[in-house]
Formats: sequence, structure tokens, C-alpha cells
Amino acid sequence: MSLNSLGDEKFDFDELADLYQAHGAINPPSELHGLWCGKISGCARLTDAQVISIALEHMGVDFLQDKESESLLLEIFQRLEKKLVATDMSFKPLLPDDEFALSERVEALSQWVRGFLEGIALQVGSQLMELGDEVREILQDLVEVSQLDAEVDDDDAGESEFIEVLEHVRMSVLSLFYTFLDGNAATDSLPPTIH
Repeated sequence: MSLNSLGDEKFDFDELADLYQAHGAINPPSELHGLWCGKISGCARLTDAQVISIALEHMGVDFLQDKESESLLLEIFQRLEKKLVATDMSFKPLLPDDEFALSERVEALSQWVRGFLEGIALQVGSQLMELGDEVREILQDLVEVSQLDAEVDDDDAGESEFIEVLEHVRMSVLSLFYTFLDGNAATDSLPPTIH
């Protein structure tokens, strides 16, 4: 089934989680989405082969079981690129939906942020420390989110707090994306992935 026909990020997560489970992946799926997002935010222009290579390494496998798995990974990555540059600021981290326990969603958000921090650090390197106080503050906030305790009360207050943290992460990522994009030699928007 094509993600383009689904139109709902929840299915992205469910299908990616299924793919990870089918391949016996050693890392969580949200972390891969964060890793890709961190690399894109650091102005990486990834080919399809690089996208798949990053996924294979992250899953801890040598190859994908079928062509559909490759297509799914590429569709999720392409959707991520489109959401990051969308003028409606519709980007969201790829996480389980609210049918999952709050503790599982908090854990997935922490994993997503760890992936993001790894991706942007790999892409940008020491340039991160050369940026202003605002960027360092955003990164420090994200480090704190990456270390959240997943043991939270699954009640209205816990849900509200999670939504606030998620929105803070979302806006922090967009801020970093545009900071690096603005500083990247005369590009006005992210060029399409090379296929």
C-alpha cells in the first residue's frame, strides 16, 4: 500500500514499526525518522541509496527483505522532506498515535530526539558549537527531552504536558532547519532528493 494513498502520519509509524519488526531491527523506528530529520536539518542532500544505507545501518541489517520495504522507507523519507519545507509548518516527528500508552509515546519522542541530535551532529559536526546562544539553548533543550523519563502518569495532565513538549520539539526542529538552511550558501529551499 502506498503511503501517498493513506494521507495519515499514523500509518507511517505503524508501517515503519512493522517493517522494523519484520527485519529484527536493533533500534526503534522513531529514532530513524529523527536521524533522517537531523541530517536534512543540517542541509544533507541524500540520494535514495544513502537513505536506504542509513536505514540499514540503523536497523542493524545487511539488506531489506523486499522491494516494498525499500519503497516504504523512501516514501516516508520523501514525506519528511516535504513536510519540513511546507509553508504550513505541518512537520511532525514520526511517533505512535494516542492509541498507545502515554509512556510509550514519551519513550518514542525521546528516541526520536536522540536520532535527531545524532543526525544533525553527524551532518554539521563542530559547526554546531560555532552557532549563537539561541541555537545552543535549543540543542540543550533537545538533549533534555532525549533524556525524559518514560514513567509518566497516563492522565489528562500528563497528556497535556506531553503535547506541550512535542510542540516545543517540533518548533525547535523547524527553527534549526531554517537556521541551517539560511546559512547554507544561497539556497532558498531544500532541493529534492536525488533519485
